[in-house]
Amino acid sequence: MMGGGARGACPLPMDVMNPRARLSTHSSLLTLVAAGCLCALPACGDDDVTPPVPDAGPDDLGAPDLGPPDLGPVYPSGGTCADPHLLVGTPTGDVSVAFNTTGEPSGQRDIGLSCGSQEAPRWAPQHIVQYTVPGSGLQRVDFSTISSGTGRRVDTIVQVRTTCDEIPGIFPPNCFDNTSGTELRASGSTNAMGGETLYFVVTTFEATAATGWSDRGPIELTVSSRSATPPTITEGTAYRIGTRVEFNATGMDPDGDAAGVHAAFLDAAGNPVDLSNNGTTDEGDVPSLQFATSVAGMTTFSGTSVFEGLTAYIEGAPTRATQVELSVFDQGFALSSALRVPLTTLTEVGTGEACDTLSRCRAPLTCDAGACAVPPAFAALCGAATTIMVAEPTTTTTTGTASGTAGAGTSSFAPSRCLNPDGSILPATGGEKLFTFTVTAANFDLTATTDVPGTGAMEDTILYVRSSCADPGSEFACNDDINYSAGNARSRIERQDLTPGTYTIFVEPFATASSGPGSTTFSLSVSLRPVLATGAACDPAQVQNRCGAGACPAGATPTCP
Repeated sequence: MMGGGARGACPLPMDVMNPRARLSTHSSLLTLVAAGCLCALPACGDDDVTPPVPDAGPDDLGAPDLGPPDLGPVYPSGGTCADPHLLVGTPTGDVSVAFNTTGEPSGQRDIGLSCGSQEAPRWAPQHIVQYTVPGSGLQRVDFSTISSGTGRRVDTIVQVRTTCDEIPGIFPPNCFDNTSGTELRASGSTNAMGGETLYFVVTTFEATAATGWSDRGPIELTVSSRSATPPTITEGTAYRIGTRVEFNATGMDPDGDAAGVHAAFLDAAGNPVDLSNNGTTDEGDVPSLQFATSVAGMTTFSGTSVFEGLTAYIEGAPTRATQVELSVFDQGFALSSALRVPLTTLTEVGTGEACDTLSRCRAPLTCDAGACAVPPAFAALCGAATTIMVAEPTTTTTTGTASGTAGAGTSSFAPSRCLNPDGSILPATGGEKLFTFTVTAANFDLTATTDVPGTGAMEDTILYVRSSCADPGSEFACNDDINYSAGNARSRIERQDLTPGTYTIFVEPFATASSGPGSTTFSLSVSLRPVLATGAACDPAQVQNRCGAGACPAGATPTCP
């Protein structure tokens, strides 16, 4: 089953051509900024396209359509580059245009994989708005479909173009979908020079009965412009910390709207690094992501951006990245000049270990008085785990069971040892259910599985175990599927020679399962198998016990060697 996060989110990159990839194609390439559908990293969509590329719809001059068969007069007035809605900006206020797509035929203009799923938005009705940017010099252009002129249930998408008949590049981001998790009408910002022309492709996301949203209805696009100044970056750092990369930038911005970093990785000779490992270096290899904490309103700012999972792409690149050219972008995606900084590797440490400027705590741990500590919110989640009672065995295996539903709500944890086929770390996919069990002595083997009665045949689980609940570095086992190709998407973990301690088992859904949207109903079995000393009576099948010094021999009264 194809996994997928919420539309408008930007999950970690992976191979979307693989049926087990955890990604909706409602995102593309290497940009991670919180403005609708804005994501870009290798294979987070179609990384074989080098922008700009021709629009795959009608060329407005009568050339053959590259999409599906023509549907007759597809575009109403305002639907083509030859006949757009015209807007002339003013430096003192908003301008807007309204239209209604109710009853209109589906559009055929290709807005690219970076602007949604492969089919739905491409075939929804589309209108072209041609906007003349007012003033002179750099302008920040804000636009929105959130108004009384747009139906509250009309799920809009806006793509920004500088050339009407070409799909834009990756940066600045061009596709704006969900404004928030509850507001599916689009809004966003870009930048242009006064006197230039921008083209807005205004469309909608295909409606389904489940969403309750519509792909037809009244839409009003409002656009405003104001003079802008790009940020300036004065200091910066780039740190590799375990699986993540942390970018820090300090600078100035007269407009007070600095928003995040744009990071170009370079090798020792100063050449761009092909992070996507696809044979080319382009904007798809340059991550852009927001600051973790907003610096809005600050004319002097210091911001941090963390890109989880980026280390795998750095290590997989054909040349070694040793430095980074850091720029800062503002809310209109105007870029500062670049500052070149070394890419420094820091030591990653776990719960209770010493932390300082060169030793960083694993997320979500925090450095507290020089030692890594569990934040209160995560301590509460771990403390609320359900206890599974498993009697400590003597000569035969003992088992404890539990059941539950996982997946409702937002994921707080994520596996750190499960990998996708492309080598990237499997991301969190839904709310987890946590269980704990304790062993007080050594000489036990662990088996934990959801492959038991009570877990539906179609349920798709992820299972992982940690010795320290909130510390991903303590995770020692993870399993997604027992045998996906054979139709078994449930999970099983085995671990020999447990040491005494309290362990946490996490059960997550892969994606939407048979029990309902975003949830997985399951049963969990946890077994402890004793490891026997020399001379003890043993089970040759190693189901009830295992010999510590060698295989249990077959025979009438087998004993451990």
